[in-house]
Amino acid sequence: TPGKTEDDTEDPKPHLTVLKTVTNTPNNGKTYMYGETITYDITVTNDGNVTVTDIKVMDTLSENEGNVIATIPSLAPNESVTLQFEYVVRGEDLPAGTVLNVATAKGTSPDPENPDVPVTPGEVEVPVLDMLHLTVNYWYETVGGAVAAKSVKGVYTYNQAYSIVSPRIAGYTADIAIVAGRLLEDTIIDVI
Repeated sequence: TPGKTEDDTEDPKPHLTVLKTVTNTPNNGKTYMYGETITYDITVTNDGNVTVTDIKVMDTLSENEGNVIATIPSLAPNESVTLQFEYVVRGEDLPAGTVLNVATAKGTSPDPENPDVPVTPGEVEVPVLDMLHLTVNYWYETVGGAVAAKSVKGVYTYNQAYSIVSPRIAGYTADIAIVAGRLLEDTIIDVI
C-alpha cells in the first residue's frame, strides 16, 4: 500500500536466567562441614530481546534485607554478569544433610504494559556432614592454667545429647560434676 510501511519490530520478550554454581571444594573433598564456607558464582543472563534495568539479585541464604545480594543497573540482550556469594554452613543445616540454595532476580522491562520480567531461577544443592566436635578441658584453678585431667573429645550429630562425667582425681574437684547438653555447634567447655 502506498505511504504505508510494515513494522518489523519484534514483540518485547524480557527474560532473565540465573545460573548458580559452587566454585570451591569441601575440605574433605566430599561434604561440607559445620563452619565451612561454600563459595558460589551467580550468573545473571538477559536471554530476552529487550534491555532489563534495576535488576535485584536475591539469594535465599542471604541475610540482607529482601535477600538482595546485589543490584545490576541494566543488562542488554545476551549480556551476563557474574557475582560471588559465600555461605558458612550452620548447625541448622546439618540435619537435612544438604544445603539447598536458590538464586533469583527481579528486573524491570521497558514495556510499560508488562514491566515485570519473567525469571528462571538458579538452584544448587550441596552435601553437608552432620558431625560436630565437643572438647571438654579440665583445669586446676583457672582456665589455661595447670591441666587437671586429659581433655575429653567427642564427635556428635547436630542436636545430639551428650553427658560426660568429670574425672575424680585426688586434690581436684571439678566445678561441674557432669557436663551435659545438646550439641548445636562445635563446642569447647572448660571445667575448673
